[in-house]
Amino acid sequence: ERKLNFFVHSFARIDAAHAFESQWDFFQAAREWGFAVNPLTRLCRTMDEVSLACREFEAMRQALPYDIDGVVVKVNGFKEQRMLGETMKSPRWAVAFKFQAMQATTLVKDIVVQVGRTGVLTPVAELEPVMCGGVMISRATLHNFDELSRLGVAKNDKVLIERAGDVIPKIVKVVSFAEERAPVSHVPSNCVMCREEFIVRDTDAVAHRCINPLCPKQLERRVLHFASRKAMDIEGMGEAVVVQLIEKGLVHSVADIYALTKEKLLMLELVGDKKADNLLLGIERSKIRPLSALVFALGIANVGEKAAMTLSRRFLKMETLAVAGYNDLVSVADIGDVSALAIERFFKQKETHGIVEALHAAGVNMQEPVIEGATGKLSGKVFVFTGELEKYTREDAGALVRALGAEVGSSVGKKTDYLVAGAASGSKLKKARELGITILNEQQFEEMLHE
Repeated sequence: ERKLNFFVHSFARIDAAHAFESQWDFFQAAREWGFAVNPLTRLCRTMDEVSLACREFEAMRQALPYDIDGVVVKVNGFKEQRMLGETMKSPRWAVAFKFQAMQATTLVKDIVVQVGRTGVLTPVAELEPVMCGGVMISRATLHNFDELSRLGVAKNDKVLIERAGDVIPKIVKVVSFAEERAPVSHVPSNCVMCREEFIVRDTDAVAHRCINPLCPKQLERRVLHFASRKAMDIEGMGEAVVVQLIEKGLVHSVADIYALTKEKLLMLELVGDKKADNLLLGIERSKIRPLSALVFALGIANVGEKAAMTLSRRFLKMETLAVAGYNDLVSVADIGDVSALAIERFFKQKETHGIVEALHAAGVNMQEPVIEGATGKLSGKVFVFTGELEKYTREDAGALVRALGAEVGSSVGKKTDYLVAGAASGSKLKKARELGITILNEQQFEEMLHE
C-alpha cells in the first residue's frame, strides 16, 4: 500500500544449496531471483578503482532519484570476510566512504545548554533557520564545552554549518564575529534543569554530566528509553504519553510507571479506555523482562545493550550487581575502566537505591535467567576467537562456550583465558603470545568442549 522499494545488499542466512563464494556472485543470483540490486554496484579490482568509483558516485548524487550520503566498500570474497571478522560494533570487511557534507551559512540567535538522557550537558546553538541539503536547520549541536571553546562561537555570530553524515547539523566555523559578543564557554556549576550541584566531568575529560537520576529534564528521555523495545518494551508508551505523564506530575522517576492506574491514564489527552487498558497490560508484561533488559533500561552511562547482557549474565541478580566494586566490574569481559567507574558511581547514588527499591517493590524482575549450562565447566572463563575455523563460525563457537558458562570477548587482554586461533590469525594471536595467554587450535578447542 505504501509503494515501498528497496535494494538487496546482503542476506542473513542461506542454505548450503545456494552458498556463494562472493558478494558479487550473490548479487547476480539476487537479480535472477527478481530482487532489485542497485545498478550502480561495481566490482573493483584495485584501490585506485575503488577511489575512482567513490568520486564518480559523489559527482552524480544530485541526479539520483533518492538520497545517498556515501558509498559502502566491501571485501568481495565471503571467505575473506570471515577471516577478517568483526568488532563489537562493525565488520572489518566493510567501510563507509562518506561524501562531503552539505553546508550553509546562518546567524546564531542564542546558545543554550540541554541535558540528555544520561545527564550529559550539551551546548546547542539556536540558529536563524536556513536550508541545508534540502532540510530547514534551526539548531546545531556544539557537542561539548571544549568544542565550544575551540570554535569561539557566540550569540549573533555568523557561522558555517553542515549536516554531518547528511543528518546531524553541526557548526564548522565562525564566518564573521558579532560587534558585541561574549563567548559562552564555561561549564555551569549547577545543572541547568534540576539546579543541583551534580555536575561531574567524565574520565575521558570531554563530557560534563549531571548525575542526579531525578533531574527533570533527563526524566523524559529516561522514561522513553526505559519503555523502549530493547529495554522494558512497554508498548504504547511513546513520546506524547510520556510528556503528559511528566507534565501532570504522574511520573517523577521510571519506578512511577508501575504506580499508574487506569484512572490516572484517562487524565491524558487521546487516551481512552482501550488505550489505557493496553498500556496497563504493557506495563504489567514488562515486569517479567530479564535483568539484562532492566540494566539497559536504567540508562547507565557507557552501558549499552551488549554490556547490560554481559553484566547480567555475570552477576545474575540486581543486588549483586549493585554492590559490585570497580575491581569486580573490570574483571568482566569487555567492561573497561570508563564503564566500570560509571556503573559503580551510578549504583552508589542514594537516588538510584530509591529507584531500584521501588522497582523491586512493584514486582519488577531483578534476576537474569540462568542459561542452561551457564554454571558448567567453563564458568568464569573468557574466550576470544580469531582467524578462520573450519567447522564453526565464530558466532557458533561463541555460543558453544557461553552454553558452558564462559564469556566471549572481542579483543585480547589481561582478562582473556583462552584464544582460539584458526587459519590466518593476526594481531590477536601475536598479543596473546606476548601476554602468555593459553592458545588453542580448533582440535584442542573441540577436545576441551568434550572433556
